[in-house]
Amino acid sequence: MQAIGNSSPGTKVTFKFSRDGKISEKEVTLGDRTELKSAAVKDAELLENYGMSLSDLDNELKKQYKIPSDFNGAVVSKVVQRGLANQAGIQEGDLIYKINNRLIKSVKEVKDSLQNDNPSNYFFIYRKGKEIIIKM
Repeated sequence: MQAIGNSSPGTKVTFKFSRDGKISEKEVTLGDRTELKSAAVKDAELLENYGMSLSDLDNELKKQYKIPSDFNGAVVSKVVQRGLANQAGIQEGDLIYKINNRLIKSVKEVKDSLQNDNPSNYFFIYRKGKEIIIKM
C-alpha cells in the first residue's frame, strides 16, 4: 500500500474502490493542489442580479487559468447555483473580456456595461483556450 500524502505530483498510483458491491481498480496520476485554487480571491464583487462574483484579472489569475497575457477583463470567481449566470452556462474561471462589443478591463467596467436598459446582454467569454458568447 502506498501513502498518497508522501507521493509527488505526477506519480501514478492505483486506487481500489467499491462501487455497487464490486471492487475495482483504477490507475490515476496525482495532481498538484495548486490546480484546485479557486478564483475566489480578494476583492471579489457579487453581481446579485446575475448570480456571480467577479474579480479583476491579475497575473496570478492569468497563470492559474492559462489566460494569454494580451487578454484583459474580469474573472468569474463564483457562480450561484440557481442564479442567472449558472443557468446561462457561465462557469467559475471564465474571463469576461467584452460585453455588447464593449471591451472590459475590470469588474467596474462590467458593472458599468450592465447599467443599460437592455433586456439581455452578450458576454464574450474566454474559457480554456476558446472564446464563446453567452446571451444573458
